[in-house]
Amino acid sequence: MGRVRTKMEQDLVLRGLSCATQESYLRCAKAFIAHYKCPPERLGAAHVRQWLLYLLKEKQRKPATVNVAIGALNFLFGTTFGRPEVMHGIRSVRKELPAALSALTLSTLRAYYRQGHGAPVSPAVPRSTARRHRQGRAYCRR
Repeated sequence: MGRVRTKMEQDLVLRGLSCATQESYLRCAKAFIAHYKCPPERLGAAHVRQWLLYLLKEKQRKPATVNVAIGALNFLFGTTFGRPEVMHGIRSVRKELPAALSALTLSTLRAYYRQGHGAPVSPAVPRSTARRHRQGRAYCRR
């Protein structure tokens, strides 16, 4: 993957993507090419679909991981190879939603609404952060 990796690295830098994104995309492209053990120029849409199904079904990767792989392959074929038609029709994978809320969750939500709090806040988000968000202030510290 030497020359392909070099060209993809250069394209990623020119596009201005973050270091973490560059590393993720390069790792996914390397795994895709290694899976088929042939020059990537010979690979097409059928190979992409087959590999994504392999990630989901056999490797049991989460939808978020597969979506990163889709982004990497979009970049590989669209930007690096100039063949965006390969990825035509391939969309991101949706996360499965729970079939129903538990009785405890429903009763907690009802109690929260009855107290006049409005929309419930995720327990992972501190109240002060949620309050700043509702008031329109940025809370990202970069």
